[in-house]
Amino acid sequence: MIRQASLLAPYIKHPTTTRSIMLDMMLCMAALYLIAAFYYGGRALMLGLVSMLVCMAAELLGSALRLERHNRRDLSALVTGMMIPLMLPASIPYYIVIIADLFAILAVKYAFGGTGYNLFNPAAGGLLFVTVCWPQQVFAYPATFSNPEVFGEVTGRLTNSIAYVLSVGGTPSTNVTSVILGLHPGPMGTLNGLVLLACMLYLAARGSLRLWQPLITLGTVAAFAAFFPRAEYSSLESVAYEIFGTAVLFGTVFMLSEPVTGATREEGRLLSGIVAGLLIVAFNYFGAYQQGILFVVLLMNVINHYIDNLTEKKMQEERRARYAKREAARNR
Repeated sequence: MIRQASLLAPYIKHPTTTRSIMLDMMLCMAALYLIAAFYYGGRALMLGLVSMLVCMAAELLGSALRLERHNRRDLSALVTGMMIPLMLPASIPYYIVIIADLFAILAVKYAFGGTGYNLFNPAAGGLLFVTVCWPQQVFAYPATFSNPEVFGEVTGRLTNSIAYVLSVGGTPSTNVTSVILGLHPGPMGTLNGLVLLACMLYLAARGSLRLWQPLITLGTVAAFAAFFPRAEYSSLESVAYEIFGTAVLFGTVFMLSEPVTGATREEGRLLSGIVAGLLIVAFNYFGAYQQGILFVVLLMNVINHYIDNLTEKKMQEERRARYAKREAARNR
C-alpha cells in the first residue's frame, strides 16, 4: 500500500491552476465588457478586441526576441489585453490603448523574463505609463448611455469622474444607489459595483483568489472612508464613493490579488492586504492623481517581495525553535 501510494502521489493535481485562474478572470472581465457595452455601446467591445489582439502580437514578438517558444496555454497576455481598456474611459483613443498594451507586454513583462518572472503587474505598468503621458485623455469620461463613436475621435461631451470630484474635495452629485449601479462617468469596467462584487465571489468560489484578502484591503479603505470622509457627506456615502465610485474595487479584485506579483504565504497575504489598503487611502487622499490604485499595485509588487522575505525569516525561526525543542526533549 505504501509503494502504491508513493507511485500515485506525484500525479495528484490541484484543481486550481494558473490557466484556470486566467480563464476565470477572463470570464469575469467578459461580463464587465457586456456591462460596458450596455453603458457605452460597441466602442467598449472594440477597444477590448483591439487590445487583446495587440497584446497577443506583442507576446509573440517578446517570445521571438528572447528566442523562446511561445506557450499556447499561456493566457496571461489575453488577460492583460482585456484588463487595460476596462481601466480606461470608453472615449480613449485607440492609439493610447495600443501603446499601453505594447509597454505592458514588452517593457514590463518580457524585459524581466516573461510569464512568471515579471516583477510588476504588466497591465498596471502599461496603464500608469499612458496615464502619466496622456492624463487629459485618460481622465476624461463620456456620460453613461452616450453611445460614443465606435471608431475615430469621440465628439460627444466628456466629463469628470467621481474620483476627480473626491480628489478636489467636492461632493458628488450622484446618489449612492446610482454609484453602486455604475450610473456615473468613470473607467468603463470599474463602474457597476454589484457585478464586481459578483466577480469577486465567483473567483473566490473557484479558488482563484482567497476572499479574505480583498476584503481586508477593502475593509481598510472603508474604515477610513467612514471615519474620515473627504467632504461634507455621511459615512455611508463616503464608503460608497470610495469603494464603488473609484477603481479601488476593480484594482483590488483583479490586480492586487494577482498571484505572480502578490505575496506567497498566508501571513504575508494578510499583511499585504492591510498595507495595500493603507496605501490606497494615502494615494486617494493625498495623491496627485485621481486613480491612485495603479501606483498602489506597482508599489505592492515591490513591497510584497520584502513581505515574503519577512514571513520566510519568521517561519525559519519558528522551525528552528521547534527543532531545538524536539532535540532538547530527546536529550533529556
